[in-house]
Amino acid sequence: MNAAESMMHLLKLSENVTGGFAVHQLRHGLQCATLAEKACVDDEIIIACLCHDAGKVISKANHGGIIAAMFKPYVRDEVYQMLKLHQLFEGKHYFEYLKWDSTQYLQYKEEPYFDLCQRFADEWDQTAFDPNAEVFPIEHFEQRLKNIFSKIPHVQESHENKIFATINEVEFFVTNFTEASNSSQEDWKKIVCNNVFNDNRVLIRVMEMIVGLKKIQIANSNDLFAHSISSARTAKCQSKNEEYIILCLCQHIGKVLDFDNGNEITKEILSPYISPEYVEMLDNSCSLPTVPAIQEIKSNHELEMELIDFIPALKKIFQASKYTSVLQLQRK
Repeated sequence: MNAAESMMHLLKLSENVTGGFAVHQLRHGLQCATLAEKACVDDEIIIACLCHDAGKVISKANHGGIIAAMFKPYVRDEVYQMLKLHQLFEGKHYFEYLKWDSTQYLQYKEEPYFDLCQRFADEWDQTAFDPNAEVFPIEHFEQRLKNIFSKIPHVQESHENKIFATINEVEFFVTNFTEASNSSQEDWKKIVCNNVFNDNRVLIRVMEMIVGLKKIQIANSNDLFAHSISSARTAKCQSKNEEYIILCLCQHIGKVLDFDNGNEITKEILSPYISPEYVEMLDNSCSLPTVPAIQEIKSNHELEMELIDFIPALKKIFQASKYTSVLQLQRK
Protein backbone atom coordinates (compact mmCIF):
# COMPACT_ATOMS: atom_id res chain seq x y z
CA MET A 1 0.00 0.00 0.00
CA ASN A 2 1.05 3.60 -0.45
CA ALA A 3 0.57 6.26 2.23
CA ALA A 4 -2.96 7.16 1.05
CA GLU A 5 -4.05 3.51 1.04
CA SER A 6 -2.60 3.02 4.53
CA MET A 7 -4.56 6.02 5.80
CA MET A 8 -7.80 4.82 4.19
CA HIS A 9 -7.21 1.42 5.77
CA LEU A 10 -6.82 2.96 9.22
CA LEU A 11 -9.93 5.07 8.71
CA LYS A 12 -12.05 2.06 7.83
CA LEU A 13 -10.71 0.14 10.82
CA SER A 14 -11.59 3.08 13.10
CA GLU A 15 -15.25 2.14 12.61
CA ASN A 16 -14.55 -0.59 15.18
CA VAL A 17 -13.29 1.90 17.81
CA THR A 18 -15.79 3.71 20.03
CA GLY A 19 -13.95 4.39 23.29
CA GLY A 20 -17.24 4.92 25.12
CA PHE A 21 -18.47 7.71 22.82
CA ALA A 22 -21.91 7.86 21.22
CA VAL A 23 -20.39 7.38 17.77
CA HIS A 24 -17.51 5.27 16.47
CA GLN A 25 -14.27 6.98 15.51
CA LEU A 26 -14.89 6.82 11.76
CA ARG A 27 -18.19 8.67 12.10
CA HIS A 28 -16.55 11.13 14.49
CA GLY A 29 -13.84 11.83 11.90
CA LEU A 30 -16.41 12.19 9.12
CA GLN A 31 -18.47 14.62 11.19
CA CYS A 32 -15.37 16.59 12.14
CA ALA A 33 -14.34 16.85 8.47
CA THR A 34 -17.92 17.77 7.47
CA LEU A 35 -17.93 20.65 9.96
CA ALA A 36 -14.54 21.83 8.73
CA GLU A 37 -15.69 21.75 5.10
CA LYS A 38 -18.79 23.76 5.95
CA ALA A 39 -16.45 26.29 7.58
CA CYS A 40 -14.76 26.70 4.16
CA VAL A 41 -11.24 25.77 5.24
CA ASP A 42 -8.74 24.20 2.86
CA ASP A 43 -8.36 20.51 2.03
CA GLU A 44 -5.26 19.94 4.18
CA ILE A 45 -7.27 20.91 7.26
CA ILE A 46 -10.39 19.02 6.17
CA ILE A 47 -8.52 15.76 5.56
CA ALA A 48 -6.56 16.19 8.80
CA CYS A 49 -9.91 16.54 10.61
CA LEU A 50 -11.11 13.37 8.92
CA CYS A 51 -8.09 11.36 10.06
CA HIS A 52 -7.18 12.96 13.40
CA ASP A 53 -8.30 10.04 15.61
CA ALA A 54 -7.48 7.16 13.25
CA GLY A 55 -4.29 6.56 15.22
CA LYS A 56 -6.46 5.02 17.96
CA VAL A 57 -6.56 1.92 15.78
CA ILE A 58 -2.89 1.50 16.78
CA SER A 59 -2.60 3.20 20.17
CA LYS A 60 -4.89 5.55 22.08
CA ALA A 61 -2.09 6.91 24.26
CA ASN A 62 -0.32 8.85 21.51
CA HIS A 63 -2.79 8.63 18.63
CA GLY A 64 -2.33 12.29 17.79
CA GLY A 65 1.41 11.90 17.40
CA ILE A 66 1.04 8.80 15.24
CA ILE A 67 -1.31 10.47 12.75
CA ALA A 68 0.72 13.68 12.81
CA ALA A 69 3.84 11.71 11.86
CA MET A 70 1.98 10.16 8.93
CA PHE A 71 0.84 13.58 7.70
CA LYS A 72 4.07 15.48 8.38
CA PRO A 73 5.75 15.08 4.95
CA TYR A 74 2.57 16.07 3.09
CA VAL A 75 1.07 19.10 4.90
CA ARG A 76 2.19 22.50 6.17
CA ASP A 77 3.48 22.82 9.72
CA GLU A 78 0.36 24.32 11.33
CA VAL A 79 -1.72 21.35 10.16
CA TYR A 80 0.93 18.94 11.46
CA GLN A 81 0.91 20.73 14.84
CA MET A 82 -2.90 20.70 14.92
CA LEU A 83 -2.81 16.91 14.67
CA LYS A 84 0.11 16.38 17.03
CA LEU A 85 -1.30 18.60 19.80
CA HIS A 86 -5.01 17.96 19.41
CA GLN A 87 -5.23 15.78 22.54
CA LEU A 88 -3.81 18.63 24.61
CA PHE A 89 -6.13 21.28 23.13
CA GLU A 90 -9.15 18.99 23.37
CA GLY A 91 -8.25 18.49 27.03
CA LYS A 92 -9.49 21.98 27.83
CA HIS A 93 -12.98 20.47 27.59
CA TYR A 94 -12.55 17.45 29.85
CA PHE A 95 -9.20 17.24 31.69
CA GLU A 96 -10.71 18.82 34.80
CA TYR A 97 -12.98 15.79 35.22
CA LEU A 98 -9.87 13.59 35.36
CA LYS A 99 -8.20 16.02 37.79
CA TRP A 100 -5.65 16.98 35.14
CA ASP A 101 -4.55 20.50 34.33
CA SER A 102 -6.87 21.65 31.53
CA THR A 103 -4.84 24.81 30.80
CA GLN A 104 -1.72 23.09 29.48
CA TYR A 105 -2.58 24.04 25.91
CA LEU A 106 -1.86 27.66 26.82
CA GLN A 107 1.87 26.96 26.76
CA TYR A 108 1.54 27.25 22.96
CA LYS A 109 -0.36 30.57 22.91
CA GLU A 110 2.51 32.44 21.28
CA GLU A 111 2.97 29.87 18.53
CA PRO A 112 1.70 30.65 14.99
CA TYR A 113 -0.39 27.49 14.94
CA PHE A 114 -2.20 28.20 18.24
CA ASP A 115 -5.36 29.67 16.68
CA LEU A 116 -5.85 26.73 14.31
CA CYS A 117 -5.29 24.18 17.10
CA GLN A 118 -7.82 25.97 19.29
CA ARG A 119 -10.36 26.32 16.49
CA PHE A 120 -10.03 22.63 15.66
CA ALA A 121 -10.67 21.61 19.27
CA ASP A 122 -13.52 24.05 19.93
CA GLU A 123 -15.45 24.14 16.64
CA TRP A 124 -14.89 20.76 15.00
CA ASP A 125 -13.48 18.04 17.27
CA GLN A 126 -15.43 18.75 20.46
CA THR A 127 -18.74 19.09 18.61
CA ALA A 128 -18.43 16.01 16.39
CA PHE A 129 -20.02 13.34 18.56
CA ASP A 130 -23.67 13.74 17.51
CA PRO A 131 -25.10 10.44 16.19
CA ASN A 132 -27.89 12.37 14.42
CA ALA A 133 -25.79 15.01 12.71
CA GLU A 134 -25.38 15.32 8.94
CA VAL A 135 -22.20 13.54 7.88
CA PHE A 136 -20.65 13.42 4.41
CA PRO A 137 -19.68 9.83 3.46
CA ILE A 138 -16.06 8.75 3.28
CA GLU A 139 -16.27 8.62 -0.53
CA HIS A 140 -16.87 12.38 -0.47
CA PHE A 141 -13.36 12.89 0.96
CA GLU A 142 -11.45 9.99 -0.58
CA GLN A 143 -10.06 11.72 -3.68
CA ARG A 144 -8.90 14.72 -1.67
CA LEU A 145 -7.16 12.40 0.78
CA LYS A 146 -5.38 10.76 -2.16
CA ASN A 147 -4.42 14.19 -3.47
CA ILE A 148 -2.85 15.17 -0.14
CA PHE A 149 -0.77 12.00 0.05
CA SER A 150 0.23 12.13 -3.60
CA LYS A 151 2.19 15.33 -3.04
CA ILE A 152 5.96 15.08 -3.27
CA PRO A 153 6.84 14.52 0.39
CA HIS A 154 9.63 16.31 2.22
CA VAL A 155 11.35 12.90 2.30
CA GLN A 156 11.58 11.71 -1.29
CA GLU A 157 9.82 8.47 -2.23
CA SER A 158 12.40 5.74 -2.66
CA HIS A 159 10.71 2.44 -1.97
CA GLU A 160 7.83 0.62 -3.60
CA ASN A 161 7.10 -2.00 -0.96
CA LYS A 162 4.80 -0.10 1.38
CA ILE A 163 2.35 -2.34 3.16
CA PHE A 164 0.04 -2.17 6.13
CA ALA A 165 -0.78 -5.64 7.38
CA THR A 166 -4.40 -6.68 6.89
CA ILE A 167 -6.09 -6.79 10.25
CA ASN A 168 -8.57 -9.58 10.95
CA GLU A 169 -8.02 -10.29 14.65
CA VAL A 170 -7.02 -13.94 15.29
CA GLU A 171 -7.46 -14.94 11.66
CA PHE A 172 -4.79 -12.46 10.63
CA PHE A 173 -2.17 -14.17 12.77
CA VAL A 174 -3.35 -17.65 11.87
CA THR A 175 -3.03 -16.91 8.14
CA ASN A 176 0.32 -15.15 8.34
CA PHE A 177 2.00 -17.45 10.80
CA THR A 178 0.90 -20.70 9.20
CA GLU A 179 1.33 -19.97 5.52
CA ALA A 180 5.05 -20.84 5.62
CA SER A 181 5.14 -23.13 8.63
CA ASN A 182 4.13 -26.64 9.62
CA SER A 183 2.01 -25.56 12.58
CA SER A 184 -1.70 -26.21 12.33
CA GLN A 185 -4.10 -23.29 12.36
CA GLU A 186 -5.61 -24.54 15.63
CA ASP A 187 -2.14 -24.60 17.26
CA TRP A 188 -1.47 -21.02 16.23
CA LYS A 189 -4.94 -19.85 17.22
CA LYS A 190 -4.38 -21.29 20.69
CA ILE A 191 -0.96 -19.63 21.00
CA VAL A 192 -2.24 -16.26 19.83
CA CYS A 193 -5.39 -16.26 21.96
CA ASN A 194 -3.47 -17.28 25.07
CA ASN A 195 -0.61 -14.85 24.62
CA VAL A 196 -1.75 -11.80 22.71
CA PHE A 197 -5.44 -11.02 22.62
CA ASN A 198 -6.65 -8.97 25.53
CA ASP A 199 -7.92 -5.40 25.84
CA ASN A 200 -4.56 -3.96 24.89
CA ARG A 201 -5.11 -2.76 21.32
CA VAL A 202 -1.60 -1.44 20.86
CA LEU A 203 -0.04 -4.86 21.48
CA ILE A 204 -2.24 -6.39 18.78
CA ARG A 205 -1.36 -3.66 16.29
CA VAL A 206 2.37 -3.82 17.03
CA MET A 207 2.35 -7.58 16.46
CA GLU A 208 0.53 -7.08 13.16
CA MET A 209 3.04 -4.50 12.01
CA ILE A 210 6.00 -6.70 12.95
CA VAL A 211 4.52 -9.47 10.80
CA GLY A 212 3.84 -6.93 8.03
CA LEU A 213 7.60 -6.29 7.82
CA LYS A 214 7.86 -9.58 5.90
CA LYS A 215 6.63 -7.66 2.87
CA ILE A 216 9.52 -5.19 2.87
CA GLN A 217 12.66 -6.52 1.23
CA ILE A 218 16.11 -5.17 2.00
CA ALA A 219 19.62 -6.12 0.93
CA ASN A 220 20.83 -9.72 0.58
CA SER A 221 17.31 -10.98 -0.24
CA ASN A 222 16.39 -10.40 3.39
CA ASP A 223 13.29 -8.65 4.74
CA LEU A 224 12.72 -6.29 7.65
CA PHE A 225 10.93 -8.99 9.63
CA ALA A 226 14.04 -11.15 9.64
CA HIS A 227 16.24 -8.12 10.35
CA SER A 228 14.10 -7.06 13.32
CA ILE A 229 14.07 -10.55 14.84
CA SER A 230 17.84 -10.81 14.37
CA SER A 231 18.43 -7.40 15.94
CA ALA A 232 16.30 -8.28 18.97
CA ARG A 233 18.06 -11.65 19.25
CA THR A 234 21.45 -9.91 19.22
CA ALA A 235 20.33 -7.49 21.94
CA LYS A 236 19.06 -10.38 24.05
CA CYS A 237 22.40 -12.20 23.66
CA GLN A 238 24.10 -9.01 24.82
CA SER A 239 21.97 -9.16 28.00
CA LYS A 240 20.23 -5.86 27.26
CA ASN A 241 17.10 -4.96 29.22
CA GLU A 242 13.60 -5.65 27.91
CA GLU A 243 12.87 -2.10 26.74
CA TYR A 244 15.99 -2.12 24.61
CA ILE A 245 15.24 -5.57 23.20
CA ILE A 246 11.69 -4.55 22.25
CA LEU A 247 13.02 -1.33 20.72
CA CYS A 248 15.21 -3.48 18.46
CA LEU A 249 12.27 -5.72 17.60
CA CYS A 250 9.99 -2.79 16.76
CA GLN A 251 12.50 -0.40 15.20
CA HIS A 252 10.98 -0.62 11.70
CA ILE A 253 7.24 -1.01 12.37
CA GLY A 254 6.31 2.46 11.10
CA LYS A 255 7.56 1.47 7.66
CA VAL A 256 4.50 -0.70 7.10
CA LEU A 257 2.46 2.51 7.08
CA ASP A 258 4.82 4.68 5.04
CA PHE A 259 8.31 3.41 4.25
CA ASP A 260 10.02 6.75 3.72
CA ASN A 261 8.49 8.36 6.81
CA GLY A 262 8.58 5.17 8.86
CA ASN A 263 11.13 6.27 11.42
CA GLU A 264 9.01 9.21 12.62
CA ILE A 265 5.90 7.04 12.78
CA THR A 266 7.76 4.36 14.75
CA LYS A 267 8.94 6.92 17.29
CA GLU A 268 5.40 8.18 17.86
CA ILE A 269 4.05 4.64 18.28
CA LEU A 270 6.75 3.70 20.79
CA SER A 271 7.12 6.96 22.73
CA PRO A 272 4.41 6.28 25.37
CA TYR A 273 5.87 2.85 26.15
CA ILE A 274 9.66 3.06 25.78
CA SER A 275 11.95 5.57 27.49
CA PRO A 276 12.88 8.72 25.53
CA GLU A 277 16.61 7.91 25.64
CA TYR A 278 15.92 4.65 23.80
CA VAL A 279 13.41 6.12 21.34
CA GLU A 280 16.00 8.74 20.37
CA MET A 281 18.29 5.90 19.31
CA LEU A 282 16.03 5.42 16.28
CA ASP A 283 17.55 8.60 14.86
CA ASN A 284 20.91 6.87 14.84
CA SER A 285 20.72 3.27 13.69
CA CYS A 286 24.35 2.81 14.74
CA SER A 287 23.11 2.92 18.35
CA LEU A 288 21.25 -0.37 17.85
CA PRO A 289 22.87 -3.79 17.55
CA THR A 290 24.47 -4.53 14.21
CA VAL A 291 23.10 -7.73 12.74
CA PRO A 292 26.07 -9.89 11.72
CA ALA A 293 26.56 -9.97 7.96
CA ILE A 294 27.34 -13.67 8.10
CA GLN A 295 24.77 -15.57 10.10
CA GLU A 296 22.68 -18.66 9.86
CA ILE A 297 19.76 -18.12 7.50
CA LYS A 298 16.54 -19.00 9.30
CA SER A 299 13.25 -19.98 7.75
CA ASN A 300 10.05 -17.99 8.22
CA HIS A 301 8.81 -20.67 10.59
CA GLU A 302 11.93 -20.43 12.78
CA LEU A 303 11.67 -16.63 12.86
CA GLU A 304 7.97 -16.81 13.75
CA MET A 305 8.77 -19.12 16.65
CA GLU A 306 11.34 -16.59 17.85
CA LEU A 307 8.71 -13.86 17.67
CA ILE A 308 6.46 -15.93 19.93
CA ASP A 309 9.33 -16.06 22.43
CA PHE A 310 9.28 -12.24 22.59
CA ILE A 311 5.54 -12.05 23.38
CA PRO A 312 5.96 -11.92 27.21
CA ALA A 313 8.32 -8.95 26.88
CA LEU A 314 6.00 -7.27 24.35
CA LYS A 315 3.06 -7.69 26.74
CA LYS A 316 5.07 -6.21 29.60
CA ILE A 317 6.20 -3.17 27.60
CA PHE A 318 2.84 -2.40 25.98
CA GLN A 319 0.54 -3.20 28.88
CA ALA A 320 0.36 0.46 29.89
CA SER A 321 1.77 3.78 28.72
CA LYS A 322 4.55 4.92 31.04
CA TYR A 323 5.78 8.02 29.22
CA THR A 324 3.53 10.96 28.37
CA SER A 325 5.21 12.08 25.12
CA VAL A 326 3.46 15.31 24.01
CA LEU A 327 0.85 15.04 26.73
CA GLN A 328 2.35 16.27 29.97
CA LEU A 329 -0.74 15.51 32.03
CA GLN A 330 -0.33 17.34 35.29
CA ARG A 331 -2.66 16.49 38.14
CA LYS A 332 -4.12 19.48 39.94
